[in-house]
Amino acid sequence: MTKEKNIRKILTATHTGKIMILTALIALSGLVVIPLGGCTNIKSTKHYDDGKRYAKSEQYDKAIKEFELTLQYNPNHDQALEALGLVYGKLGMYEKALPYFEMAYSLKPEDKLYVTNLAVTYEKTGRFTEAKKVYTKLLAIDRDNALAKKHFKELEEKGY
Repeated sequence: MTKEKNIRKILTATHTGKIMILTALIALSGLVVIPLGGCTNIKSTKHYDDGKRYAKSEQYDKAIKEFELTLQYNPNHDQALEALGLVYGKLGMYEKALPYFEMAYSLKPEDKLYVTNLAVTYEKTGRFTEAKKVYTKLLAIDRDNALAKKHFKELEEKGY
């Protein structure tokens, strides 16, 4: 069957509005179409960039709002998760920072920065056994990491 016959067959079997015609033509042409729903990525990027700007100028309340908006548009935005953890850490709110570091780590468990921040935050919140495990993971990724070696040794000396 030729492309024209396929197009006519689709059009007679379905609604013949402009959208259906365009859909049929695109489907038969073999083109790959990126849906406009991708606009949420533009919005998440804008909010993330605004959050970084606010964080850099130490406007932490505004930064938190922007990073949270980023996550509304893209819940798996690992950099926004990490940034929220860092902002809460700057504010000394390690319990609030922890879930964001855990989520970022779960998305990219091989990222040295994410692993480091998670380990340090576990330590700051008194979760020494978890911290030691994460420092072990960090040393598996980067065996020469001086911070991980130092903290791992200190935790081991304390009996963890």
